[in-house]
Amino acid sequence: MRRVGIDLALKAPHRAAVFDGAQAIGKSFAVQRTKGGVDELVRRATAGTSDDVCEFIMEPTGLAWLPLAAELARRGHQTYVPKPQKTHALRVFLSQFAKTDGVDAKAQALVRHVDPTGVHALHVPSAAETTLRLCAKQRARLVVDAARAKGRIQSWLVLANPHVGEAIDLFTDVGVAFLRRHLDPFRVRAMGRAELKRFWQRQVRGQVDEDQLAAVWTACETTCEFYEAQRAAGTLPFDYAVVQAMVVQELERIELLESQVAALEDTLQRAYRLVDPERVLEREVPGVAATIGATIEGFVGDVERFESAKRFAGFFGLVPRTRQTGGKDGAPRQRLTKGGQALLKKYMYLAAETARRCDPELAVMYATCIARGKHHYASVIAVAHKLVRKIYAMLKLRAAARRAVLEGRPAPEVAYRYVRPDTGEIIGAKEARAYVNEHFPSKAAKERAKGEKKKRAAEAAPRKEGSSKDVTNVDLGTPPIAFVTNVDACGKSVDNAVINPLIQQTKFSVDGT
Repeated sequence: MRRVGIDLALKAPHRAAVFDGAQAIGKSFAVQRTKGGVDELVRRATAGTSDDVCEFIMEPTGLAWLPLAAELARRGHQTYVPKPQKTHALRVFLSQFAKTDGVDAKAQALVRHVDPTGVHALHVPSAAETTLRLCAKQRARLVVDAARAKGRIQSWLVLANPHVGEAIDLFTDVGVAFLRRHLDPFRVRAMGRAELKRFWQRQVRGQVDEDQLAAVWTACETTCEFYEAQRAAGTLPFDYAVVQAMVVQELERIELLESQVAALEDTLQRAYRLVDPERVLEREVPGVAATIGATIEGFVGDVERFESAKRFAGFFGLVPRTRQTGGKDGAPRQRLTKGGQALLKKYMYLAAETARRCDPELAVMYATCIARGKHHYASVIAVAHKLVRKIYAMLKLRAAARRAVLEGRPAPEVAYRYVRPDTGEIIGAKEARAYVNEHFPSKAAKERAKGEKKKRAAEAAPRKEGSSKDVTNVDLGTPPIAFVTNVDACGKSVDNAVINPLIQQTKFSVDGT
């Protein structure tokens, strides 16, 4: 079969190289980013062969791959995507001291010939899947931008009014209103506590939390005391008006970003309903809610293009590097590969943190990793890898169910399986969570159980005779005086007994000099 390697370009023409097996067919050539350019590419790829179907191999550079891959798929050709690291290594092998578009195109064509199983089919997404992918990535960027804006406000607050952040949650409605108008503690002190309370009542529209109000007032007074002398001397190293204006700008930026995130959420969920009306991942998989489920659907697309769960986990980037030499196993304690979609890797880590508290198998995986001395982060990554394999099994089952419906056959049930580790029994979600809570309690649950155990032990323990609580209610009378000879550090006897009437014991003051 003819294989065509294409080095994609964002502004210049693409570069293509045609191979028949390992034999190059002519030289590499330019491919214009037009319909005529695609026609010429297909003509030269199929020239001199009776096979009308060719394999086109290309790296997904930006979004330049999508229009070309969609057109080639429409014409019935097969498209593949190699790992950039493999293409780079082959290009260095072919031409170590030269890097050109033609050499890159040859390397991409030959990587499919050298490593057929290391290049997976390129899935051309539907419009809904592309919407999911674009919206998920844009939403993640906006969330990061909003978090950075909040961080800038907090850094300025350390300068202008450092204690108020400890008194109030800054990014609630009342906190934002306070930052927008009353960042300057001297103005707060000048307006008085009564006026501040009236401002608070207007914001909360209900009963004022007096403790919170008092904490904010105290924070402002503390800052005023610290800056009082500098302000009077005119040596204050910043201008409150300028800082207030910058804080207002960042608050408006956060408000805009949050409104954009909300709009993207609506678009994301509409596309998610088109891709998966049953919302299988959101409904079944622990730790996977609407946002993570929609992101997985957008990036994975057709799950059947992945030949195995290992390849599927590799697409997420949740596989370790393997370095083995000298007959020694190099698998343990290896870092994760840098491949895979970063957003998927991040979301699966977050999902695994929740899923290990719900799924007994994942809880056992986490506990085993911790027992072997792994760090918490490495242990959660191991859990995420296992969770991704379970997601792969579910998506494969869903694909089989959809085919069965189209063919009129009974469809298998698509459900997440919770397995009891000690017996192998399939259990429900509630039973699974109860099992995890019983056998793998969280740190907070352990502390609560420890406190309750101590409390029960204290209540059940019999009262000791002679305790201070009993002695206060007993008439001791006149205690006997006992003289006991003791020996101090010098070897001399000490006979000056000192009586403690509370515990009816004889103690001795020993002069150690």
